[in-house]
Amino acid sequence: MTTFTSGLLGSGLLATSIALASSLVAANAAQALTLNFDSTSTSTNDPATGASAQVDFDFVDVAGGGVQLDLTLLNTTGQLDSLFGSGATDSDFVAFGFDVSDSISSYTYDPLSSPFTRLFGDASLTSDSVEGSAVISGAGGQNVFDIGIRVAGSGTFGGGNPNGGLNPGKSAQVRFILDTTDNAQAVEQAFANLFNGEEFRAVARFQNVNAGEGSDKLLVNRISNGDPDDNGDVSVPEPGTLAGIALIGGSLAAARRRKSC
Repeated sequence: MTTFTSGLLGSGLLATSIALASSLVAANAAQALTLNFDSTSTSTNDPATGASAQVDFDFVDVAGGGVQLDLTLLNTTGQLDSLFGSGATDSDFVAFGFDVSDSISSYTYDPLSSPFTRLFGDASLTSDSVEGSAVISGAGGQNVFDIGIRVAGSGTFGGGNPNGGLNPGKSAQVRFILDTTDNAQAVEQAFANLFNGEEFRAVARFQNVNAGEGSDKLLVNRISNGDPDDNGDVSVPEPGTLAGIALIGGSLAAARRRKSC
């Protein structure tokens, strides 16, 4: 009886541990995609100045509902394998705009410690203060984006005199909380589908470029996560996932010890 009870307790504990670990893995699963603004993008200049950037999108489920979107913005001007366009090696990355999927009913924005403190875009999508539309002129007409963020300085999203942008090799992170009934994986896939569509859905703006017209705007048409043949799906282990794995390992070890007694 004692042996049976111990085995039952061990099995129950193991099952509970696995279930708990599975819930931790599911709750903390992250999805990511990357947008590259480079020689494959469409510039508002002809030729492009050569300014470039990379923006990483990281989607994480929020406890209680919604999805947290962290953007990591990086100025890659002069940092790529080869120069392009007019051969710029210096620039300020001053603004970024993008669309959101229809599954997003609203959002809140937090610039964190980044210089991207000004918010533009569709005011109906947020209760935050929006300074105007996120509009970029050029490349065949006006391009209007759902969300636009910009550094300080006078002017609009697409014009004026921004200051304090990201220099080459420098990065910054900002955060959005997206109100949606979808989970992080579904939201990431919806974003990937948008960015892979025929219409341009994201833009990077540069000032103080040391080549060509001296400023540039690049419209994205490429998603990358290291494999150019996929659609941007990336699963990233979160700390909770590692904790869950450790919990499973500990339960298995305990079960083995009881069985050997």
